[in-house]
Amino acid sequence: MRNHNHRSPGLKPKLIWVLLFLSGSAYFLRGTPGLAFSQYDLPNGLSLIIEKNDLSDHTSVCLIIRGGRVVEPPGKEGLSYLTARLSLDPPDNDFLHRLMKTGSEIRIASRGDFLVVAVETLSSELESTMKLVERTLSRPIFSGIRVGNLKRVLEENQKKETDDIDSQAEATLLAAFFGPHGYGASAYGQPASLEAIKSQDVSAFHQKYFCGQNSVVAVVSNLEEEYIRRVINATLGKLPRGERQAAETQPPRLPEERDIFIEKDSQTAYLAVAFPLPCLTPDNFILNHLLANILGATPGSILWPLRITEKIAYEVGSRLILQKGGGCFWVYLKTFPGKINEAKEKIRTSITRLRENGLSPDDLAMARQAYRLSLLMTGENKAKQAEAMAVYAAWDWPVDFNQQILMKLEAVSLEELSSYVLSVLDPEKAVFLQIGPKT
Repeated sequence: MRNHNHRSPGLKPKLIWVLLFLSGSAYFLRGTPGLAFSQYDLPNGLSLIIEKNDLSDHTSVCLIIRGGRVVEPPGKEGLSYLTARLSLDPPDNDFLHRLMKTGSEIRIASRGDFLVVAVETLSSELESTMKLVERTLSRPIFSGIRVGNLKRVLEENQKKETDDIDSQAEATLLAAFFGPHGYGASAYGQPASLEAIKSQDVSAFHQKYFCGQNSVVAVVSNLEEEYIRRVINATLGKLPRGERQAAETQPPRLPEERDIFIEKDSQTAYLAVAFPLPCLTPDNFILNHLLANILGATPGSILWPLRITEKIAYEVGSRLILQKGGGCFWVYLKTFPGKINEAKEKIRTSITRLRENGLSPDDLAMARQAYRLSLLMTGENKAKQAEAMAVYAAWDWPVDFNQQILMKLEAVSLEELSSYVLSVLDPEKAVFLQIGPKT
C-alpha cells in the first residue's frame, strides 16, 4: 500500500475542484424528499411498494418478475424477453388506440435475474393505463402467428445490438464470463435459439413466472396511497397467486480467450478491460459502485487524464453489471484506431500503478461524493427510484437500501475498499476487448 505520510494535510487542488463540482450538483438536488414508502402484500401474493413524490404529476410503475435470462433453458435463449413482449403486446387496434390516448409508455427488459416492466404515465391516466396492462398481461395470446411475428422483431434487435458498439461490447463481455447461456445470453437470443422456441414454451414460462408470489411492483407518484393501492389491487392484483420460484444463479468463469478482437468497419475504436465480480451482497454492491467511480466513471477518476490531459480518448467510462450469482466490471475508452495500442498500454499501466501504490484518501473522498450525487439523482427520477426499490425487494434487500447506502458510505474505510479493489483488479482475471478496424 502507498505511504500517505508524505502528503500535505490538505486535498489536492484537482480534487478540490472535483468535489466542489459534485457538491454543487448535489446542492441543486437538495430538495429531493426523503424516502417515505409503504409496503403491502396483496391477496395474490404480489408485493406492492408505494412512495409519495410530489415533484411532478406523472407516475412511474416498475414491475419485477423474478426469473430472467438465468432461468432460460439452454438452447432457448430469448424465451424470457419473448414471453414478456408477447404478454404486453397490443392484442388489437382498439387496445393500441386506447394506450396511445393515455400517452403512456411501456418498456420491457430481460436482465440476468429478472424481467422488468416499466410503465410511465400521467398520474391522471394511471387507472386506465394499468387496466390495459392487466388486460393483456393476465390474458396474453400466444398463437403461433404472434410468436413467429415477434421472433422476427427479436432478430432485428439482434442486428441492432451488433451495430451499436456499446451494446456489442456488453454482450461480448457477458458471454466471455458466463458463456452463451443464462447471464451470458443476449436478451434477444440467437437465430437458432429463437427457432427452437415454440408456443407451448412461451405459455409454460408465462404460467410459471408471471404470478403474484413471484413478482414485486413499486409505484412512485404524487397520487394518494390509498388510490394507488386500489388501482394496483384491481389490476395486477388479478394475476394468479402462483408460487415464488427459487432463485437461480450462475457464477462467472474465466474465458480461454483473454484478448478479444472484433473487427468492425468504423472510423473509431473501442477498448475495454473487464474483470469478473463475485456473488452480489449489500456490502460489495456499495464497494462495486465506489470502484466504478474511482476507475473511470467520473471527472477526477484514475482514467480521466487519458481524455482530458493526454488526449488519447474522446470518451472514457466504466460499467457495472450486477447479478446475484456474479457480475462483470469494465473500464472502457473510445479513441481513433491509430491510438489504440498506446491506449491499451496506458490502461495497463494505470491499473498496475493502482495495484502497486494503492488508493489514496483523495480517491475515496471523490468516489463517495460521486456516489452520493448519483443516489440523489436517482431519488429525483421517479422511474429510476421505482426500479431501484423493486429490484432491492426482489433481491430480498431493504426497500430503502439507497438511503442506507448514504448512511453507510462514511463507514467504508480506505483499507476495506483497497482490499476489494485489489481482489477485483487481478491481472490474471483481466479480459481485454477491442472493437474496430484492424491496425
